[in-house]
Amino acid sequence: MRRLLGYGAVLALSSVVWAGSASALNWVTVADPPNDEFGSAYRIYGMSYALDQGKLYYSIRTVFPESGHMGADSYAYTLIDPGDLWIRAGGNVYGLAFTTHANVVQQAYPGAWPTVTKGNLYSNAVFADGTLEQYEEWMSWRGITPTPSDGNLYDGQNSYPTLIRNYSQEISGQSGVQWVTVNGLPWTYEITGYMETSALGLDWGEAFDLFWAMECGNDGAMISGTMPIPEPATMLLIGAGIAALGLSRRRRATR
Repeated sequence: MRRLLGYGAVLALSSVVWAGSASALNWVTVADPPNDEFGSAYRIYGMSYALDQGKLYYSIRTVFPESGHMGADSYAYTLIDPGDLWIRAGGNVYGLAFTTHANVVQQAYPGAWPTVTKGNLYSNAVFADGTLEQYEEWMSWRGITPTPSDGNLYDGQNSYPTLIRNYSQEISGQSGVQWVTVNGLPWTYEITGYMETSALGLDWGEAFDLFWAMECGNDGAMISGTMPIPEPATMLLIGAGIAALGLSRRRRATR
């Protein structure tokens, strides 16, 4: 996959309640332009993330339903499914399955697709690309560069990572993926869930990227962040706790 460019502008840090959680989270949000897709049925309005107690929460604002949408890509008129969540964490690529891959467009990628479990994480993930190959070129005819861009408007290939094609390890224990219906807002759904930062191998100060698009790649959104480094006072408390634990063990050993 080419380097994705033009991540968008961070709008705000806000404290909101994540769907299905009783705790308030501080969300970072990146808006996605509402005019960089063909057909309003594929529109993505933005992505958010929040970090709390070893969990990386995500929220995707879209009108695209969990059940998919009948539409045309560069190969056929068919049912277009939601894509999987692409994650780059500490330099490694992971995929979080948003579907079971029961229905996928295989014209561009013939052969057996891997079995995945919705909500599970997959390490060393290799992704299929979007199947609306002329997406960026057609957008350029409108004078629009998609956000994010895959880096080449005119090559006739859609390089958005969409569905997990291969992986080395399945990692369970993440939250379920939820399509939460919202009312009174431009978007219809917020796709929400979380991943354990330990499962992603994320350490303090390490960067991560999240990207999502539907199977055809007729819109995409990306957000980036960094694992916060604990304040010095917190580090002192951690150090004191480790020292106290070691002293307690030594005392028990000498009894």
